[in-house]
Amino acid sequence: MSAIIPEEILIPIRALIMVTALSLVYKRNIGFVALENAMVGAICGITVAEQWRALSQGITPKIAAGDMSVIIPIIYGLLFLSMYSRKTRFINRLVIIIQLAVTLGLSMPQQYYNIYLMSLGYTKWTDINRIITSILFMCAVTFFIFGKKTSRILRVPMVIGSYAIYTFCALMVAAVVYLGADNIIGIGYDVVRNPLAAATLAIIPIYIIVDRMRQGKPIFAVSSTRSA
Repeated sequence: MSAIIPEEILIPIRALIMVTALSLVYKRNIGFVALENAMVGAICGITVAEQWRALSQGITPKIAAGDMSVIIPIIYGLLFLSMYSRKTRFINRLVIIIQLAVTLGLSMPQQYYNIYLMSLGYTKWTDINRIITSILFMCAVTFFIFGKKTSRILRVPMVIGSYAIYTFCALMVAAVVYLGADNIIGIGYDVVRNPLAAATLAIIPIYIIVDRMRQGKPIFAVSSTRSA
C-alpha cells in the first residue's frame, strides 16, 4: 500500500515544522503562533473525534436495549457548553465543582491506601530502595503541606523534599529534551538528503535578517567598549 503523502513531500513538511518551532528561539513570531494553534487544534480535534466515537459506540447499544440511564451523563456533559455564554458560565463553574468533588471523593481512599503502602506498609525494611523512597515521599508531603511556613524542625525535610521534586521534574524534562533532540537529529539526516527540505533551513536566518533590517537594527550586533 502506497503512503498517503509521498516521502519526498513529507520530509520538507517535517523540516518546515521543525524550523518554524525553532524560530521561537529568536522571538515569538506569526509562524510559530500559527504552528502552535495548528498543533493545539489538531490535538483537540482528534480528541473530540475519538471521544465522540467512543461515546456513540457506547450509547447506541444501551439505548437500543432500552437503557435510558445514559441520558444523565450526556446532559451533564452538555452542561459544560454553558461556558460559551457569559450569562450561563455559572453553570459551568457549578459542573466543574461537582466533577472535582466526585473525583476527589473517589480517588482519596485509593490515595490514602497508596500512602499507607509507601510509608507504613513495607515489611522488608532492609530494602534500601524502599527506605529512600519512603523518606523522599514524606519529605515531599512535608514540602507541599507546610510550604514556607515551616518550623526549624520541619525545614530540613522540606528542603530535601523540594530537591527531590525538582530532581524528578528535571529528569522528566531531560527525557523530553533528549527525545526531542534525537528526533531533530533524525529529521536532520533526512533534510540533508532532500534539496527542498534543506532549503527550508535558510528560513530562520533570512527571517532574522529581514526582521532586523525592518527594525533598523544592525544585522550583526557588535558591542564596543569605551576606553577610560
